[in-house]
Amino acid sequence: MAGVEAQIELLMNDAEATHSVREGLALTLSATRRLSHPTRQLLTLARSEQDMYHSGDFGPVDLAQIAEACVSDYLASAINAKLDLGADLQPTTVLGMSW
Repeated sequence: MAGVEAQIELLMNDAEATHSVREGLALTLSATRRLSHPTRQLLTLARSEQDMYHSGDFGPVDLAQIAEACVSDYLASAINAKLDLGADLQPTTVLGMSW
């Protein structure tokens, strides 16, 4: 994530970038920074809990179903903010733990 942030910052400082491009990059940088914190938290949590689970606890998990549930939690807020949370979900199964 830090590498992505650095690349965005470099592009924002490019003398040839237009004002609208800089504004778009600023929004992208802001979103990237907001994403960095929960990503670090999840990685820390995963490291701290790695010994709690055994491979026998894992089974098939439908990622499309999880994504749909996550998006539906924020759908009303997104509609009010006039944001499109549309997603093209394809059936994808991975080995994991269903919560």
